Amino acid sequence: MSFFGILFFSVSAFVILCIYRKLTLAQIILSVLSGLAAIISCDVIMSFAGNNMPVNIYTVSISAIGGIPFVILLVLLKTFLL
Repeated sequence: MSFFGILFFSVSAFVILCIYRKLTLAQIILSVLSGLAAIISCDVIMSFAGNNMPVNIYTVSISAIGGIPFVILLVLLKTFLL
């Protein structure tokens, strides 16, 4: 699946989730910003420990769409599986 297919699927799932949970625009923006802040802070903290989190378009889009729970999932996957 190409990047645009993954992006389309992710955005569609995010929109359906926002409609289902009846989120306002301010809550959506706060979720996106908290996810981006979490991925940046995890990258900085993990770089001091010697375990770098790859910050690319995939990790940034996952953290922006999923928020803090998906950042925690990425950190756990990076720490224990890779």
